[in-house]
Amino acid sequence: MKDILIKRLKRHDEAAFEEVMNKYLPLVSNIVYNIGRDRLSKEDMEETISDIFVILWQNTDKIMEGKLQGYLCRIARTKALDRLAAVKKTETLDIEEFEMQSDFSMEVTAEIDDVTELLHKLIDELHEPDREIMLRYYYYQQTAPMIAKILGMNKETVNSKLRRNKEKLRLKLKERGYAP
Repeated sequence: MKDILIKRLKRHDEAAFEEVMNKYLPLVSNIVYNIGRDRLSKEDMEETISDIFVILWQNTDKIMEGKLQGYLCRIARTKALDRLAAVKKTETLDIEEFEMQSDFSMEVTAEIDDVTELLHKLIDELHEPDREIMLRYYYYQQTAPMIAKILGMNKETVNSKLRRNKEKLRLKLKERGYAP
């Protein structure tokens, strides 16, 4: 069923796009809200959410079958963090900081992309509920108490799983030469 929806999206079927918006708007809004809460205005959050769905519409060819939710979550997280950074940047624009960032090399950017992709794969390999806890904490920006409540767990259990899985990921990255 989901794969049919993705195929319809790739053909730019407006009805399919509307279905996706209806289904995933609460999730996307939750991600943007959790990242921007108390730091972004309501208008900034609404604009960010709109941008996310525009990006989806413009990049339907990049959606892999069975990965629509993950793709939307990744866009939502990235765009919300970008908006937050943009808001912070306009509040305090430091010329020295700008010059330092403009020297950022393409090699470093490519390496960051590689590490990010590897992290996504490693998190996907985790078993439930560890995978969901990591995604909710690092990608949806939910707090440990919030995750505990949603998953019906103890807050200390969630914190313990976060620590253990973070260490597992660090070791796997180190094995591949990416972590200190």
